[in-house]
Amino acid sequence: MRSITVALIVLACGLDASVAPAQSLDIDQLMQRVGTYVQRFVDTFSNVVAEERYEQRLGGRRRELTSDFLLVAYPGRANRVLTFRDVREVDRQPVKDQPERITQLFLNPFDSAIARATAIQLEGLRHGLSGGRLVNPLTLLAFLQREYQNDFRFTRQGLDRTLGRDIRRIDFVRLRPSGTNQPRGSVWVSETTGEVVRTQLRVVGSERTTTTFEVDRESRIRVPVAMEDEMGNFRGSATYANFRRFNVRTESTLDAPNSTTPR
Repeated sequence: MRSITVALIVLACGLDASVAPAQSLDIDQLMQRVGTYVQRFVDTFSNVVAEERYEQRLGGRRRELTSDFLLVAYPGRANRVLTFRDVREVDRQPVKDQPERITQLFLNPFDSAIARATAIQLEGLRHGLSGGRLVNPLTLLAFLQREYQNDFRFTRQGLDRTLGRDIRRIDFVRLRPSGTNQPRGSVWVSETTGEVVRTQLRVVGSERTTTTFEVDRESRIRVPVAMEDEMGNFRGSATYANFRRFNVRTESTLDAPNSTTPR
């Protein structure tokens, strides 16, 4: 198995701002519902591995990366998770010297595992065309967690009937931007359940990442299935499939002592 990080983005289309469902929630109520759903996503999706196929285009160049993508719960922090991406193949050719690295992450002490995961992430960056940048399809979900919502201003927009009868677009912007990177963007959520259907993160200029979520029949939760990434003349397109839970089990074997038969 392997590891990495991810990001997400969304495209708005067919918004109907004039039509609102009866008893539509105000923004505070809706964000509480979204925060509850995101926590459920974290609880359900933690330690799930997905296969990521990420096609990149830059000018006339093209590259395809196949990676294992993993979301891991941070020990002792119920609301904190880490995402790992481990590049397995480059243009359908296996990456050399790649053992079962996710397994090793779990077996090692967590501090050293994080250091190892960081090294794996940096090693994976050299395979891409995006100038040392591999985006995270789940970045925006982190912003929607209850403990981080106060860092952003959320604004209700219209309903998007193309995504569902109760799917509302919400725009957001960070209240206290740091430097020139001021995250802003949109999320599309169900007013009924708080489910996140699509996200779009916009950072600087034309840089944007859009992630689309669909219900996984086994886990019964929306999982990332597609991501579109744009930065200048760079274009990336990723798909996610083969979701499976990752478990590490260690077993101990005790050698029975030599028995002696009393005489």
